Amino acid sequence: MTTDDITFTFEGRIADEHEMNFYEVTRFQYAAARLIYKLEYYRQTGHVLDRVTRRINTDIRVGTAQAGSWELSVLLDKIPILEGASLKVPLGKLFSYILKRSKPKAKGRVLAYEIAKLKLLEERERTKQSEQETLRVQTFAHISKSQNATTQQALKILENITYEQAKEIADNSETLEIEDKREYKFIIDELMADLALEEDIEEYLPQLEAIPSETEARLIKMFQQSATELAVPLRNSADYFSIKSGTDKKTTSLFNRESLENISTEHEDDLPTSLIGSIKAYDKETGWGKFRNNEQFPKPIPFFIPQSVKKEQLKEITEAMSKYEIEASFYIIRDVSGSPTKLKLSKIIPEEH
Repeated sequence: MTTDDITFTFEGRIADEHEMNFYEVTRFQYAAARLIYKLEYYRQTGHVLDRVTRRINTDIRVGTAQAGSWELSVLLDKIPILEGASLKVPLGKLFSYILKRSKPKAKGRVLAYEIAKLKLLEERERTKQSEQETLRVQTFAHISKSQNATTQQALKILENITYEQAKEIADNSETLEIEDKREYKFIIDELMADLALEEDIEEYLPQLEAIPSETEARLIKMFQQSATELAVPLRNSADYFSIKSGTDKKTTSLFNRESLENISTEHEDDLPTSLIGSIKAYDKETGWGKFRNNEQFPKPIPFFIPQSVKKEQLKEITEAMSKYEIEASFYIIRDVSGSPTKLKLSKIIPEEH
């Protein structure tokens, strides 16, 4: 196994007997093969394929399934070297990045936010605090204000919470549900895998984040469209599957049926939200750009202008790009967990004189 191979491991149900339902695993392999081929096509050419209608110089192979569960390794050591590629990033890292950008916010991060809100109230009631306690309160306050916990923050918070405490908090939440201890373990394991994925792509993050907004959106959509087929073996063959990379087969993603099916679900807010920030980039041909608002989003978030009004708003957008800060009205598009994935521009709000 090379450092860039991708390994899918299914566990639970008949996968633990080293067997899979033939129909289910064939559906999975077909979807995974098409997805990986399309990503390699983009990596080599810089173009996104809607259908597999063109050929490229590549030789992606699979290894023998391993015993103990049901495991399939996609071997990437025969594909062309980086120097000849449009995107000089290993295919495995591109796969991990698009997977990360496609996933809804992990349930563990949503749980950590709910815990942070409660702990902030508790800690503020105490009058005397040590320096360490003050830092903890600041962390809770930041998470509560931003309505978001990083993967690392979430893991640290959940380390100090029992299953019973987490279950009680989830039961009192409108957005969370923890069925049993097995699901709670999955929540922790998913966070650990997400952290490993973030570390796995860190070296190539500048190149990956430089992918144009419209292109990234198309790659994400491609992954989302594959999610239903990738989830087929979780009907009867397995309870969950992991994606591992590197010679040490480090788990960088973990899915059960619910989390995988959630990838394909997005919704747009009913009402627009006024945001203050700056336009980092905009492509007048595609209508896609990036909007910076450090208070609500950890990094610039993709936005787009509907094709029907793209020309009408070009002048306003051009003027807005030259300003340090603007106020604009956006419809926020969210994944199933409520985490923003992109913005749809409604209008730029004129400055008051």
